[in-house]
Amino acid sequence: ITNQKVHYWYNLTQSGATYFKRVATNKDQDSVKINLDKAANSFENAIMVLPDSAYTYYLLSLVYMSQQQYDKAISPVEQYIAKGNTADGYVYLGSIYYDKGSREKDLYTKNKNAQDSISSIENFNKAISVLEEGKTKFPNDAKLLGTLASAYVAANKSIYAIGIFKSLAEKDPKKENLYNYGVVLMAADKYEESIEQFKKALAQDPNY
Repeated sequence: ITNQKVHYWYNLTQSGATYFKRVATNKDQDSVKINLDKAANSFENAIMVLPDSAYTYYLLSLVYMSQQQYDKAISPVEQYIAKGNTADGYVYLGSIYYDKGSREKDLYTKNKNAQDSISSIENFNKAISVLEEGKTKFPNDAKLLGTLASAYVAANKSIYAIGIFKSLAEKDPKKENLYNYGVVLMAADKYEESIEQFKKALAQDPNY
């Protein structure tokens, strides 16, 4: 029975991946929708067969995001984090909340609806909460910290991030950490200090 479950899970996952890949090479919107629906169905069934397979949740969330079902994508990523315990899960979930906040911020700029502004800050704060949790488990993951820096800036909380990123840049002065420190300094209007960090990063890699 176990072998059969793995067999069906593998076939369903491969099928979902095939449908999903077709989206990238197809410009017909009807075909895109059909392939995304089939990909989602395949991954959903794969999860039913083997619910402990962490990566399948990640793949399903990618499909939901492609379908612009952003809220629906959150639950699979939460499952991916719970079962996979990887830094990229935190990055991805934080990015979903960050993107939701950014869209709402754009709506507020366009329509001046106060609720959009409130929702925007709420989602930026959710991103920060997720990414800070990830930071406790993966304190040196550059991508996670970079996404956290962006979330701090978007939520107008860059001043709270300066100490964190200064400590990291001093402890491990690689270009990614120097860049992240520079970003939060720039957002706090500390331009000269920000420039200094960017120059240090460029000294390590002129093409960075």
